[in-house]
Amino acid sequence: MKTKLTKISTVVLSLAMLTLYSCNNADHNDNADAAEVRSDMNHEADEANHDVNHAANEAHNDMEHAADNAQANANEAQEDWRRERDEYRAEINRKIEKNQHDIDEAKAKAKEKKADVRKDYDKKVNNLEEKNNKLRARMNEEKADTKEGWQKFKDEFNHDMDELGHAISDVFKDNKK
Repeated sequence: MKTKLTKISTVVLSLAMLTLYSCNNADHNDNADAAEVRSDMNHEADEANHDVNHAANEAHNDMEHAADNAQANANEAQEDWRRERDEYRAEINRKIEKNQHDIDEAKAKAKEKKADVRKDYDKKVNNLEEKNNKLRARMNEEKADTKEGWQKFKDEFNHDMDELGHAISDVFKDNKK
């Protein structure tokens, strides 16, 4: 677009210079011819001016269109990020509820244990429940406002959820012994 405007500007300047030259070199007795040349040059300058304005309007419209597209893309990316976050939260809440179900099951099995073993077992199960509740609270309190912040939160949270899942599995393995 810039090249097109430059070419049009060059044409306009050339026409203006040619008009001045023609007018200065015209024979004074040749006023009719000079007037016709001036008229033709004015007409050509008007057309060039029109072309410049048209090109400028096209450039402006192209820029507005590009800005609208960029905003639409940004809005879509933001919506994708929100949807991903909502889906992740729903998945994590299901896992936390499953963890709680497993912990409740482990508590019920604790009643079958001998008193000397039960105390240590109850302590492990209560510790798991506390960790599960802390993870639930962390998920509910999460307020990452950037995609990068959200990704960092997710990475750390997934690590902690995996550790808790392994610890719950270990309690059930110990229970079978």
